[in-house]
Amino acid sequence: MRDAQPKRQTDIVLHTALLFLAVTLGALLQAAGPPWVRAIFEKVNFAGAGNASAVLLALAAAVAMHEAGHFFMAWACDFEILGAKLGPLRLERLHGMRKISVSWRGLFSCSVAAVPRSCAHWRGRMMLVVAAGPAATLAGFVAAVRVATSSDLGHWAGAFWSALTLFHFFLFVLGLIPNSESARIRNDARLFLELQRDGAAARELNLYHRLMQLRLAASRPCDYPTSLLSEAALSPGRPEANLLVARTHAEWALDSDDVAAADEWDRRALEQAERCDMRVRNSALAASGCFDILFRGDTVAALDKLQKVDFDALFPKYLAHRAKAAWLLASGRLAEVPAQVLRAQYALPLGLPYYDFERMLLGKLHLKALGVSEDTLVSAAAG
Repeated sequence: MRDAQPKRQTDIVLHTALLFLAVTLGALLQAAGPPWVRAIFEKVNFAGAGNASAVLLALAAAVAMHEAGHFFMAWACDFEILGAKLGPLRLERLHGMRKISVSWRGLFSCSVAAVPRSCAHWRGRMMLVVAAGPAATLAGFVAAVRVATSSDLGHWAGAFWSALTLFHFFLFVLGLIPNSESARIRNDARLFLELQRDGAAARELNLYHRLMQLRLAASRPCDYPTSLLSEAALSPGRPEANLLVARTHAEWALDSDDVAAADEWDRRALEQAERCDMRVRNSALAASGCFDILFRGDTVAALDKLQKVDFDALFPKYLAHRAKAAWLLASGRLAEVPAQVLRAQYALPLGLPYYDFERMLLGKLHLKALGVSEDTLVSAAAG
């Protein structure tokens, strides 16, 4: 946590500098640009509801087109699309499970989450996907200029296409400037530069994708390659990457009956989650709360964590039900636990090895609710 504040301050300084650059560039173009450029600037303003709606819609469209470039190139390069955000709408998907949610945070933000299905020609494919966003923005700028300079546009349409032209232009030009190496989220220019260098940042991203591919393949944790786990344990990275490493190790250790190692990795995961965004932190708290109940026997710690969890925001759905079952156990509401366990089991995909591990965790929760220890169950079966 010590280095989080300096990184935030660096990001703020950089974003302020980019904003100042954009304003300065806009002022120069408006003052000294060709007549058609000045005409476009004159149509963009917030005077009246119509103009304001045109500008805001143009902003959303410019950002959406940029992300569409990433999306279609990822699809073309055989990436698994795990999710997408378009304004307030968010879509998540994994192993046939889907969730659509609405969040008013980052109203005009768009993003695409995708992981390559294989690492063949990984760096080249990644560079294509990264470059596709700016390429789509540039293509959008050329198209918007042609429409915006037409003479038969109405007032609202003229304002919209003029604003879209400007947003495409500034997104493309400013997007060519790499942000800080320590920024929490690298922009396209920084990411492309790191991939081109093929240095530590590229290796970290490659490792992150290889770990994610284990989840895409739905491998059972005890079958995770030990060589990959050893490499991941020695590779320092960003909080999100470190969190994935810790959670992968924790699941592997649990499925390999090494509770002590799982305990250590769960604590590391929670530490890294504190430096991640709210959605990631929410899932880490849910997983750690379940661990408290099942393996630490610490209902106080579990209740403290699970009371902070937004169950509705959890994905996949089985995780939400498993976390609710753990919360009910910690709260002493044992009679309500079996229903949540059954709902979680019903939500699990069939025929994929990973979900046998999830069924094992759900079985332990059910036994806890019934007040039956596994040793007692084994003795009864033996007798």
